[in-house]
Amino acid sequence: MDDREETWTLANEFAQVRLSLDREGHAPRLRIEDVQTGMAICLDPLILAGLVWASDDDLALHVDPDAPHRAA
Repeated sequence: MDDREETWTLANEFAQVRLSLDREGHAPRLRIEDVQTGMAICLDPLILAGLVWASDDDLALHVDPDAPHRAA
């Protein structure tokens, strides 16, 4: 097994995130860190597969600052 830590950074004019593999748990997960805030989340393969099925409208709710006020 290759223990090198690889990271990738993706950026545009709105955000910059750092991607890496988190191998601390039972199985590898994708770690996504917001470079500006340092906040991070680890997503397992099931959650990542679910993102593939999400619509653009579903995903847009996560970047819309007014979305919590319109929920339900």
